[in-house]
Amino acid sequence: MSLCKTIVFIDDESDFHFITKIKLSQEVQTKKINLACFDNPLNALEFISEQGYSITAVFTDLKMGKLDGFGVISRIHAKFPKLPCYVISAYDSNRCRERAKDLAVSGFMEKPIDYAKLLEVIDSISPSLIDSTL
Repeated sequence: MSLCKTIVFIDDESDFHFITKIKLSQEVQTKKINLACFDNPLNALEFISEQGYSITAVFTDLKMGKLDGFGVISRIHAKFPKLPCYVISAYDSNRCRERAKDLAVSGFMEKPIDYAKLLEVIDSISPSLIDSTL
C-alpha cells in the first residue's frame, strides 16, 4: 500500500514553486504526494510546527530574505529531530555542504533542480524512518 507523502518546499522565489507544481503534478494528481509550498520560511515553520511528523520531508532553499535555509533546518530539528530536511540551492560550496552536514541535513541538491532525481529522493524516503510518536 502506498501512502501519500506530504512534502514541504520553502523558497522565496515564486517561479520555483510554479515550476515544481507543474513538474510534480502527475504525482499530486495520483495522490502519491501532497505539496505544501511556502515563499516565507516563517509561515513554513508555523505549518511544520502544526503538522509535525505527518510531514514526510522538507526541501528548503538556502538564500532567503527573512530566514536562511540553515536557520529553518535548525528550528525544524530542534522540535522534530528526525524529520528529513534537504537543501536545494544554487550556492554549492564546501562551506555550505559542511554546514549542512553539521545540521544533519538529509541531502543537498543543486539548482536548477533535476526533477527526476528529486522524485527518486522523494520515493526513497520511508515513513518508517520518522518516529511518529512525539
